[in-house]
Amino acid sequence: MKRSTFLTIAALIAILFGLGMLFMPEEFLGMWGLTLSSGGIFLGRSVGALLLSLGVINWIVRNAPDSVALHAILYGNLAVHLLTGTLDLFATTSGVINVQGWGAVSLHVVLGAGFAYYLFVRKP
Repeated sequence: MKRSTFLTIAALIAILFGLGMLFMPEEFLGMWGLTLSSGGIFLGRSVGALLLSLGVINWIVRNAPDSVALHAILYGNLAVHLLTGTLDLFATTSGVINVQGWGAVSLHVVLGAGFAYYLFVRKP
């Protein structure tokens, strides 16, 4: 798969999740069995704004040539998926979130592996 295609897919996923968390955090996180307080709603919306922003960044650079800036964005994405994937794994295995958490863990593994691939394996 071309890097531009991968970044487009990653951008769309981040934008969709970001919009869901920004505009309907209770319903969106309810799919994972979470009930939110007013503070949780605020944090959910904040995470949604961050995801939406990450999606916009990935969308903008999807056709960019290889550069230090592009590598920084790829490393940032890899860090996001390693960290949030680990958090989702712990939350799922400890019962904080329901079995749907495995889908989130899987998504982080796939996207994280993709970012690692374009950083370390596939050179331009």
